Amino acid sequence: MPAISNTELTPLSFLERSARVFPTKPAVVYGTTSWTYREFDDELRRIARALSTSGIGRGDRVAYLMPNLPEMLVAQYAVPAVGAVLVAINIRLSSDEIAYILGHSGACLLVADAEYADTVAAAVKQVPTVCAVADRRRRGRSPGRKGRVEVRGGAIRVHRLPGPARPWVSRERRHH
Repeated sequence: MPAISNTELTPLSFLERSARVFPTKPAVVYGTTSWTYREFDDELRRIARALSTSGIGRGDRVAYLMPNLPEMLVAQYAVPAVGAVLVAINIRLSSDEIAYILGHSGACLLVADAEYADTVAAAVKQVPTVCAVADRRRRGRSPGRKGRVEVRGGAIRVHRLPGPARPWVSRERRHH
């Protein structure tokens, strides 16, 4: 009897295979933005490297608060690629509800669209586990506030929004 080959199919292995088998086929289309499977795979690996270089690793929780943008789709793959857990937060929640989710999940990084800066600022004040807040500005949008996350040199640079005297960065890194 011939041996049976069994390969586990996970979202990450599915995308890796698709990038190898269909590198030039469209994978993501959002407005005028279009990524092939190879480009999508490259983008998620770039963000995963940046997360890893920034200290995010196995078991960490990374929260994302943004609408259905390509960056959110990338997070669905990049965060698990470094062994971390994605905490996707609904953009329609209040700051108290967001604070509860951040605290309950133990998220140590929150990546948010600049549109939600005021809500995020109010939520993060209540949460000691959040070490950094990265404000992800939408592409093509004129910034109304300071604050964004940049990926440069393989690390995520966090630019904090101006706000109250209480810092958004806690000395307490994690509490697993």
